[in-house]
Amino acid sequence: MKHILLAAGLGLAAPPAIAGLEICNNGGQSLSLVIGYFGGGDWVSEGWWNMPV
Repeated sequence: MKHILLAAGLGLAAPPAIAGLEICNNGGQSLSLVIGYFGGGDWVSEGWWNMPV
């Protein structure tokens, strides 16, 4: 039982993840952007943004 409590305590003390994404459009044309990722056994897509020149 002590091992389970220790593992749970260590999980709560973990620092948050930091991520970033930067999109640059220097192509001379508008672009459409959608983000997709694999989550929970299925592919998920989010957003549909038009990126002006």
